[in-house]
Amino acid sequence: MAYMKKNVNILLLLLIVLILLSMVGLSAYYQDRYRNISMGYNDKARELDFVSQNLSTESEKLQKTYSELQLRVADKNKFDALYTNLTAVNANLETELTQTKKDLQSTMAELRKTSSQLSLTKADLSTAQSQVSTLTVELANLNSELRTCRGQVTALESEVADLKQKLGIT
Repeated sequence: MAYMKKNVNILLLLLIVLILLSMVGLSAYYQDRYRNISMGYNDKARELDFVSQNLSTESEKLQKTYSELQLRVADKNKFDALYTNLTAVNANLETELTQTKKDLQSTMAELRKTSSQLSLTKADLSTAQSQVSTLTVELANLNSELRTCRGQVTALESEVADLKQKLGIT
């Protein structure tokens, strides 16, 4: 038994050495593995920080672009509304212009008609003035002739009265 006890002690010693060597080997393996995982983690953490910064930058750019897009959409809507209003105003102005042109043509036709009537009236007036002048001269001549005739009548009446007196007729 002593042989066996000695063998068991050696076996236990070998087993303890083997376990210690295994633990040292496993510790070295896990330490190396831990170092690799830590370095991988640190690399991934740096990449994550870079991606986070990049994401923040891109998010700011996206927000700025979105704001600009909203402004442009608002401007486009404003311009569309303005264009619609201006189109309506333009249509109204076109209608007014057409009506004004019709009114102008009507007024021009009326002006031509009135000018023609004015010319005729001026001609009639000129003719009437000429006739008035002629009639005035004729009236003056007739008045002169009438005075002459009255003078002759007066002279003849005087002669008749003289003759009646001479004849004794009362």
